[in-house]
Amino acid sequence: MRSSWEQTWGLVANVMATRSRCALTKVGAVIVDKDNRVVATGYNGPPGPMKALPPGNCTTFCPRAYDNRGGSYSNCVSIHAEANALLFCDRREREGGTMYVTSVPCWDCAKLIANSGLSAVYFPEPGDSEAHRDPARSIELLQRSQLHVVFKGVSWMHG
Repeated sequence: MRSSWEQTWGLVANVMATRSRCALTKVGAVIVDKDNRVVATGYNGPPGPMKALPPGNCTTFCPRAYDNRGGSYSNCVSIHAEANALLFCDRREREGGTMYVTSVPCWDCAKLIANSGLSAVYFPEPGDSEAHRDPARSIELLQRSQLHVVFKGVSWMHG
């Protein structure tokens, strides 16, 4: 059976998450235009120009990995998947398009998505592990910003 576009892009976002070096949460994102063509992908990770990072996960270079302060990202060097994907494409390419993300966007990423020109965002139903991100607040912002917000069961990302 042929997979739907939702399933296809959910799988792509899930594969992108595997690129993350984060020891706490691996997140992937993919942006497609209104014709379902890939515009950009992203995953959470340190800035590209950070040279000579030790191999392995972020516990060797990121203070948040071993000093998680109640979910705060203030001491994390990584850029979130959603922000990375938005950074690597032109607004004109993504306008009217859709972002698929492997978790509920945090407040800061929700603000970026809300102002991105995208028309829809897909992600799994919020879980207990995401409570520190205040998913209801992010979801409300996205919906109030005229984005079509679609929650899917986790299975949509795994085929």
